[in-house]
Amino acid sequence: YSQLSPGSYTFQVRAENEDGVSSPTSHISFEIDYPIYQKWWFIALIALVISTLLSFFIRMRMNTLKKQNYLEKEKSLLQKDVYKSKITAIRSQMNPHFMFNALNSIQEFIVTNQGDIASEFLADFADLMRRYLDQSKQDEVTLQEEVETIAIYLSLENLRFDNSLNYSIHGIEKIDTSTTVVPVMLLQPFIENAIKHGLLHKEGEKKLDIYFEQIEEGLQIVIEDNGIGRKASGAMNKRKEPQ
Repeated sequence: YSQLSPGSYTFQVRAENEDGVSSPTSHISFEIDYPIYQKWWFIALIALVISTLLSFFIRMRMNTLKKQNYLEKEKSLLQKDVYKSKITAIRSQMNPHFMFNALNSIQEFIVTNQGDIASEFLADFADLMRRYLDQSKQDEVTLQEEVETIAIYLSLENLRFDNSLNYSIHGIEKIDTSTTVVPVMLLQPFIENAIKHGLLHKEGEKKLDIYFEQIEEGLQIVIEDNGIGRKASGAMNKRKEPQ
C-alpha cells in the first residue's frame, strides 16, 4: 500500500477460521495527504516568490539601464566640455593679437625688401601653428616638445621686438625631457602674459628667464621678467580704456 495515490481510503479486514466462521469486519479509515509541493498554498507561495523576484530583477535592470543612460549622457556632456576646453586652449595659444602682429611683421619684412627674414619668420610661424594644432589633439606632451614650441614662439616675439628681447631657458639640461610630460599648451599663455603686460612697455633691456627644476613633488617651472609689473601694466591699460 505504500504506492497509493493521495486520497481517502477505508481498509476492511476480517478473520476466518478453518470451519468457515468469520469474525466481524473491521473498518480502518485513513487518508494519504498530498506532498507539500502539490498543495495549492505552496504553489501559490512559489508563484508569489517567482513573481516578486522577477519584478525585482526587472526593476534592477531598469535602474541599471537608467543609470547607464545617465552615465552616457554625463560622458557626452563631459566630452563636450573637454572639446570646449581644448578649443579654449587653442584660442589661448593662438592669441589674435599675436597672430595679427606676427602677420604684420611678415608684411613689414616683405615691404622693406627683407625677403630672407620674412621667409624665415613665415616658416617659423607656420611651424608654430602646426604644433599648436597637433598638440590640441593631445592631453600631454613631452617637455622636449613643449620647450621646442616655446623656443619658436620666443624667437618670433624677439623678431617683433627688433631682437631686443633677451630670453633664456635654464635647467633643462638636467631633466630627461624625452620622458617628462607636461599638460598640453601649458607655458605659452604665461610667457605671453609676461611679454604683453610686463615687457611690452619696458624701456631698455627686456629680460625673460624660464627656469626648470626637478623637485620631489614633480616639475617646477618659474617664469621671471624684468617688466614694469602687473600694477603698472594694469594702470596703463586702465588709462587706455574709453571713459
